[in-house]
Amino acid sequence: MRVSNKLKKVSDRIVIPLAKLLVKLKVSPDVVTLFGGIATGLVSVLFLAQGEWLLGGILLFFVTSLDMVDGAMARILDRKSNWGAFLDSVTDRISDGLIMGSLVYYFYSIENALLMVLMIWALISAEVTSYARARAESLGFDGKVGIAERPERLAFLVWGPILIGLGLTWVMPVMVWGLMIVSSITVLQRIIYVKRQASSQK
Repeated sequence: MRVSNKLKKVSDRIVIPLAKLLVKLKVSPDVVTLFGGIATGLVSVLFLAQGEWLLGGILLFFVTSLDMVDGAMARILDRKSNWGAFLDSVTDRISDGLIMGSLVYYFYSIENALLMVLMIWALISAEVTSYARARAESLGFDGKVGIAERPERLAFLVWGPILIGLGLTWVMPVMVWGLMIVSSITVLQRIIYVKRQASSQK
């Protein structure tokens, strides 16, 4: 917990000043959300899909950080809304799909069928993870459990390419297997958790 608090303090020192600057420039949080999603897609297709690991990972780090900036802007403006939360969630799902889809394409291009299939499974599991929580909550259950929500998945997808780009090629299968395993476990955890809640209501 103390480590995560320190990381949050470090990120706040970067995110909050940027959010305040954008608010002063009268930029809408929705614009930042959409820009972040578009930029993530472009970085994924133009760099990750082409095997440009180091630059792709670094750029991905910055564009995915915008996901924290738009939230900070909304808090500064006191504009927390259901629309903003909806747009943010939808954009996140599209961004995640583009990142992992680009990696699927890369593994296909180098004819690595195993990593391609594992990344497809990781992509499906990541999307189901988010859907499972949304569906559970729509039915009145609590679905927020699991070892890998979006920040954990992004850690694999951002730091994996950076380390690979720095010459640590052994990280590639670790990134793919790790992402697939933690995403699959999270889906299973949410299914079991909701099942227990449903059983307790009988």
